[in-house]
Amino acid sequence: WEYAAKGPIIGSPVLEAGAVYFTSDEGKLFARDAATGEAKWSFQAKNKVWSTPTVYGGVVYVGGTDKRLYALDTADGRKLWEFDAGGAIASRPLVADGTIYFGTFAKRFYAVDARTGQQKWVFDTQHWFWNDAVYADGTVYVGSLGGSFYALDARTGAAKWSFAANAPIRSAPVLVGG
Repeated sequence: WEYAAKGPIIGSPVLEAGAVYFTSDEGKLFARDAATGEAKWSFQAKNKVWSTPTVYGGVVYVGGTDKRLYALDTADGRKLWEFDAGGAIASRPLVADGTIYFGTFAKRFYAVDARTGQQKWVFDTQHWFWNDAVYADGTVYVGSLGGSFYALDARTGAAKWSFAANAPIRSAPVLVGG
């Protein structure tokens, strides 16, 4: 099957439980049957959606350039909650231990409760975040377009350490062997 979106698809598609989820520049998150391409539902954000969605526990999480993180029911696309992050969200939301982690173009990296959408903490920087983050052993690792790489305490948001690169960091970190 094939689907022609009305705008560019910036983020990657996600396959989960027989459905494929993807976003488009037209401001939509789509859920389609992975085998047939038949529409399950779609959600219209207030602006463009560049983020790759994350599906976890019957909920799909996605950020938009409208400065909001959305939590939607995978069954019907019903909005469970939204969080105003004050800056565009282009990174894929990371889910770990009941928390959503993501960065914004407002130079902030957030931890939000996955169930309620309430902010747990925010880490302020001088740089935009477009990169996906990774989690291991209570630490969130993420790079910024300003060239800084951070290791943040997942519980408090405090910087454990950081590294200044000589150029923007555009890729997600990879953890290998600890």
